[in-house]
Amino acid sequence: MESSGKRPTDTDRILLHKLVQEEGFSTPPAEIVDHILDRSTVVCLRSGEPLISLGFVNPDFYILLDGIIRRWHPDGNREVTSAFALAGTQILDYHSYLGKGSACNIEACTPARLIRLRWRDYDELLNINFEFCRWRLMMAYNQMFFMEFKNSVFMGNARERYLQLLAKRPEIIRHVSLKIIASYLGVTPNYLSNLRHSLATD
Repeated sequence: MESSGKRPTDTDRILLHKLVQEEGFSTPPAEIVDHILDRSTVVCLRSGEPLISLGFVNPDFYILLDGIIRRWHPDGNREVTSAFALAGTQILDYHSYLGKGSACNIEACTPARLIRLRWRDYDELLNINFEFCRWRLMMAYNQMFFMEFKNSVFMGNARERYLQLLAKRPEIIRHVSLKIIASYLGVTPNYLSNLRHSLATD
């Protein structure tokens, strides 16, 4: 993981304000976003590079500016991808925040840039700013809702789940490797390749 050591640029600031507004589930006051930006640095990841590794502690708070990130864990000899993150997604590993080793890997699927707020600054905001606390609580609710929503929507056989992913998150289909998408759908890359070929010829 490469940290630029630099504060976010003016372009980054404009982008983050836009992403927070577009998220829409819970929008904090603009000064909260500025407070985060004033204390943050920019982290750049190469494709395949981990942000947080299984068993390690990384309690920092991140917001994805651009790129695609996945959460995955090993299951025997295979990888299981449980979620993808797109621009605007907030990332906080709760195991790490509680001082435990992470229960998963969080890794870039494409080149990615993130805003990084050190856990001390994150904790300070929680302690002094009610609006920030409320925003983070609402985002935690949103995350739990999304996981339940995903379980109810991304159902059916591999073909149906692939078509749902294509309809709802086409950027993942376009930019993420066949192997990773297969690990999300619970099929082999060869099976997914054949499925995509059959859909293209239908």
